[in-house]
Amino acid sequence: MTARQGQYGFFSVAACEKSLATSNCRTPRCGRPHAPRPKRPAVKAHLNKFANFVEATYEDWSLDQRKLASAKLREILLQIELALMSSAQFPIQDITTQN
Repeated sequence: MTARQGQYGFFSVAACEKSLATSNCRTPRCGRPHAPRPKRPAVKAHLNKFANFVEATYEDWSLDQRKLASAKLREILLQIELALMSSAQFPIQDITTQN
């Protein structure tokens, strides 16, 4: 019986092979699978949380904080708009001309 360094310390290869049928093995090869990760981030939830933060704290921001937030949000918006343009799925609309 040989021993190798595994994710959870030393384990016996023979013991792992024996326990494979009962799913007691601790190797990544035959252990429990990791929980599946969501395929897409929760963008709407994060944006709503940020909007709530801004609404609740904006009046307390200093002039420098407002300038910083404004500049950073413009950078983020530009990045999103460029991604939209490159995907060509949605036309970019000027929000200043919408009613």
